Amino acid sequence: MYYTRKDILEDVKESWKKILDNNKLNKILFDLNKISTNNIYPTIENIFETFKYFEINETRVIILGQDPYHNIKNNKFPQANGLAFSVNDEFPVPPSLRNIYKELKIEYPDFKIPRHGNLKRWVSEEKILLLNSSLTVEIHKAGSHMKYWQKYTDNIISHISNNIDNIIFILLGNFAQKKIKYINQGKINNNTIKIITAVHPSPLSANRGFFNSNIFIKSNDYLKLIDCYKRLYFSLPFNDKRLNYDILEKICKLILKTEINWTIK
Repeated sequence: MYYTRKDILEDVKESWKKILDNNKLNKILFDLNKISTNNIYPTIENIFETFKYFEINETRVIILGQDPYHNIKNNKFPQANGLAFSVNDEFPVPPSLRNIYKELKIEYPDFKIPRHGNLKRWVSEEKILLLNSSLTVEIHKAGSHMKYWQKYTDNIISHISNNIDNIIFILLGNFAQKKIKYINQGKINNNTIKIITAVHPSPLSANRGFFNSNIFIKSNDYLKLIDCYKRLYFSLPFNDKRLNYDILEKICKLILKTEINWTIK
């Protein structure tokens, strides 16, 4: 498959296109097309997924990730869906996201931990930008495309912070926290941008400061200062589609293994 600007920008909101569609994007696509795009994830229609649900001036929260998940299932279904920390329905909840759910349960005891890892509702309804620093990855090669995307996404962070007020950046772990240098310091000082930090939710570090960090409560506390009616609802649909995929997969395997006995008695 050959990557084009038209394909990657399809369904992206117009205000985001003004930032995303530039010469840097042309160079990235040129570089990606020099390697096998069949082994690059997420698929092209999902690379800019996080920019498809709201205009830039509607942004309320930016959660920064590192790069997309790099596994596939049955040599067909990618784990990555274009949203940081999120996975497609065919996959179980990744360990870091599982810990994010646990922290939400600590902060909001009524939060019902879902069976899936698809965070699309956070983007589509809560206007949370789930932005990875690298927007693509090669299969089974974590961080393989950081060299293409990092400066590009750093510019996105700078543009948002310079042009949008009353927003929150949630920076989890050292990698994300280094991005603070791209965020408008004057706005941080006058509280028109809120920075919320914690250690990364990875199982390797979550017990060293992620749990009980209250990052979600802090986000809502800041939004209440702006408008007492504003708040984030982190609830997600409880059931997932993965159960249906698993059932269908088992049925297909049974059908394929079943031999018809054509003997006429």
